[in-house]
Amino acid sequence: MTLQDVADGLANALRRPVLISDRTHRALATSQRYAEPDGMRLVDLLRGPAQAATRRYLDQAGVVGSRQAVRVDLELFGVGERLAAPVRHGDRPVATVWLPTTDLPALTSLDYSSIDAAVSITRDLLMPPGPTDDATVSRTSGLLHENHEIRRRTFAGAVAEGWLARGEQTVVWALDLEPSSPVQRLALGRHFTGTRTPRLRFLLERDEHLLFVSTRWPRSAVDEALRDEAHRRSLVVRALGSAQHDGVDDDLAAAAGQAVAAAALVRRIPHRPGTADISELGVWLMLSSVVADRAQLARFSPAADVLWSSGDSLQRETVETYLDVRGQAKDACQRLHVHRTTLYYRLDHLPEVVRDALADGMQRSALHLCLKLIRLWEATDRL
Repeated sequence: MTLQDVADGLANALRRPVLISDRTHRALATSQRYAEPDGMRLVDLLRGPAQAATRRYLDQAGVVGSRQAVRVDLELFGVGERLAAPVRHGDRPVATVWLPTTDLPALTSLDYSSIDAAVSITRDLLMPPGPTDDATVSRTSGLLHENHEIRRRTFAGAVAEGWLARGEQTVVWALDLEPSSPVQRLALGRHFTGTRTPRLRFLLERDEHLLFVSTRWPRSAVDEALRDEAHRRSLVVRALGSAQHDGVDDDLAAAAGQAVAAAALVRRIPHRPGTADISELGVWLMLSSVVADRAQLARFSPAADVLWSSGDSLQRETVETYLDVRGQAKDACQRLHVHRTTLYYRLDHLPEVVRDALADGMQRSALHLCLKLIRLWEATDRL
């Protein structure tokens, strides 16, 4: 990720141009998509003949030393008002994020959350923390820090303070979104921080998944909260995975890895709700580890291979549904929307190898699993 990505991401979120400058007001990145409402780009002032006067004016206005976003009147230079959001590393000013406000819609709370996210990312890009820099480790990000000792210490502190617990009451969540900017994703994550949502907190982003931790909160409530906030920000949820903390672990690293694996897998599983816990995906985890090889399929279940190679989707659907409902004709008919006579006709006219498999317990199980394996391979373009 670069500062240009931050500028473009914030500009797209707020639908207005964005400039990022350093502490000396030198332009570091500027978005290109949206035109300035007053026709004058601030970056041109900072680079052009009036740059010295402009920078003196900004210094006198206390832009660099500000600790919160300030509105700066630039009418003296023929430019409309700009909002200046300071980027600080502790007490040290690092940069400023600029955006116009004149003749544009008023900024909303969602807009300001995106600005805060852009400021945070800019700070991390310009002043990246060291691998064991305790001063930059928060009560939440430290839970998944690269350093095991920091993870262990942070988790122990959270348990002692009572906002996390050891064992299954603590659940890590991985949220997978349709492609979006880092600014939009971080703004969504940061909504779940502090006391606003004490039982659901944002940790960090990893492997393109936003990671959260919840304690003593129903799974349905977490699912609803995350999806509602994503919808409010016009972000599309692709999948949501979770994993409970194992009481023998001294940090959340293992649970986080399992939650990411659950989200990545559930997004690829056909005909399944987009939320799942890793504990619900045992069979799918096993199937996902099988190399996609037509010869393998024929060895595992000749019956499944025949159904797939025949290209008869109706036969495949009938057999798979029949196995899904444990051979209960009434339930199979309801799912397939057919009469019982039709179901029996289809089953009686299956290839002999398939009928033989349905009549044998072990072969029937292999057939069922291999039909699911075919579904998974097709969904992931491995066939």
